[in-house]
Amino acid sequence: MKPMSQGNENIVPEAWKSAFPAQIRFEYLPETKTIPFKLIEKIIKIYHKGIYPEMELDEEQVGKILRIND
Repeated sequence: MKPMSQGNENIVPEAWKSAFPAQIRFEYLPETKTIPFKLIEKIIKIYHKGIYPEMELDEEQVGKILRIND
């Protein structure tokens, strides 16, 4: 995916049942890969309120996720 806008609040107010007002538009690219969450959940170390992964990953986590489909 490729970001197509600056971040803003409520670009699509009904998205995620309005639970996440901070949003950014993305463009899907042909080379975009989808990795099932079950494959990365053990790599992500910190969860917000025990539910959602933190939005910032460290370099080690990113490297491990990128190697999943190798």
